Amino acid sequence: YTRDVGRGVARIDYDTMDKLAASTLDLAWVSGKRRTLVKLLPLYPSDDGRGIIRMDGLIRHNAGDAAVGDALLVEKGPKNENIAELIVEPVDVIPPIDERYITDALEDMPVTKGDNVTIPYFGGRLSFTILSVTPETGNMITASTKIKLWGKQSEKRTVDDAWRKRLNELDELIDSARQRYIEYLMRHDAPTT
Repeated sequence: YTRDVGRGVARIDYDTMDKLAASTLDLAWVSGKRRTLVKLLPLYPSDDGRGIIRMDGLIRHNAGDAAVGDALLVEKGPKNENIAELIVEPVDVIPPIDERYITDALEDMPVTKGDNVTIPYFGGRLSFTILSVTPETGNMITASTKIKLWGKQSEKRTVDDAWRKRLNELDELIDSARQRYIEYLMRHDAPTT
């Protein structure tokens, strides 16, 4: 469902939840060629009893590029354990971004090492790969999770810092030239019109 995109949730019917001895918002493993964690929600009544799982493309990717219609294994997951620290790498070069923003955007998201996650950013989305989870048994991003960026952003930040410094120098030169021009006009009694 559109409202579930990017939230780390998968929807299954109540019968399947009962078979898993799981409840709404419990964690579950979804496995295709790879295994990933999701939060469970019930299907809408129109889908109930059809034996399907609803999940977004990112979860399908994290489950090993599962295609629509593939059979997947769904197993009850572990209890929520907060992640203290997460190291993420941008999939592509990204603009400078505050790690706190990433934490806020991913709060309450279940993740495992190797998963990809996305966050909204100025009308688009930025994608990251989870490189490391501390503790290793951690599975839930919380407001207190410390996220560290690795790779492609730090290179861009260096370039941006150099440009920012150069632009500040140019601003100072322009201000200095403007001030000298005003002094010149005042010394030479330039006519005003």
